[in-house]
Amino acid sequence: MCSHESSDLCNVEPAGTSRFTVLVVDDTPKNLQVVGNLLKKHYQVDVATHGKQALEKISKRPPDLILLDIMMPEMDGYEVCRCLRDNTQTQDIPIIFLTAKTEIEDLVKGFALGAVDYVTKPFITEELLARVKTHLELRQSRQEISRLLSDRNQLIHVLCHDMATPINIIKCASDMFLKDMLETDQYAEMVQCANEQCQQIVELIRSMMALEDKGLLLTAIDLNDAVRESVSMLQSQLQSKGIAFSQQLGEDLWITAERTSLIHSVINNLLTNAVKFTDEGGQIELRTYTTDQGIAFSCRDNGIGMPRRILDSLFDVNGKTHRPGTAGEQGTGFGMPLVKRFVEAYGGWMSVSSQERSETASQSGTTICIEFVKAPVSESVLL
Repeated sequence: MCSHESSDLCNVEPAGTSRFTVLVVDDTPKNLQVVGNLLKKHYQVDVATHGKQALEKISKRPPDLILLDIMMPEMDGYEVCRCLRDNTQTQDIPIIFLTAKTEIEDLVKGFALGAVDYVTKPFITEELLARVKTHLELRQSRQEISRLLSDRNQLIHVLCHDMATPINIIKCASDMFLKDMLETDQYAEMVQCANEQCQQIVELIRSMMALEDKGLLLTAIDLNDAVRESVSMLQSQLQSKGIAFSQQLGEDLWITAERTSLIHSVINNLLTNAVKFTDEGGQIELRTYTTDQGIAFSCRDNGIGMPRRILDSLFDVNGKTHRPGTAGEQGTGFGMPLVKRFVEAYGGWMSVSSQERSETASQSGTTICIEFVKAPVSESVLL
């Protein structure tokens, strides 16, 4: 527990602060109170009066940044810093030393142990806040970069694994054809199907890379025109399964988006999934309409629906959402994470509801709705 003098600063989380938590470690209650009152206007604040208490608190709830006094009894700031850097769970937490020691060798020792910065006592308020803000932003940036790299590496790893399947099919079909074990039509069909799967995977990778690396040039797009173009591209799929298709399109619905990705990576993806998981003779309905927040597009089918395990991880690139369609159609399972990333890049958001087909369910199917930002003008905006 915190000492009596500083008990009012324990786990301070005033309304309106950011989600960042700063731990202040100092054996002087007055210092804790001054620094804590200053920081709690901007961050969630926790305090510790000695090194051992700080380590205990950090092990239970790691903060986003630590302000650490050097001169403390029993366990000084150097030793606390060394313990944190030796622990893989805490080694990335930025540590700023609060110190009255200004000798070069003392500061060098602190940096050598893993501190990211220092503030001398008595400190200047603006300087302390600026250094805390800077290192929190740096940590957040590093975490975001790490997350993006992890997602990208996982995506490429899984997609390369998935691409091995159609490539093996092409090789197998080629071997069998050369040995006269397949008719020409059978060979051509197998190769064509496998080739299409490879192309889908390559396009997914390209789309993901383009979104992360280059951003999008957003413009005013006629949503209805985009829907009609997508439908015309997928007519053969709809007809091949005899699906009853309907469109209810509103009037004058201009949204902010990027046309190519909207048609090929968003609407095509949703419509292809609806066809894939709808039985022959099923129904698909597309709608565009105005909402209180903007302009919406919805795709509804009466197909087999999704089980809870797939619905819960639908937008997770690490989730296991791949499964064959009602006619054995194959896919990568990465379509929906891609759709979500593009929609968010447009400034929009998505909702998904689904009822899995079962003996107890009288109706089944999936409805996906996207809400777009209404285009105020037709000028381009670079995101």
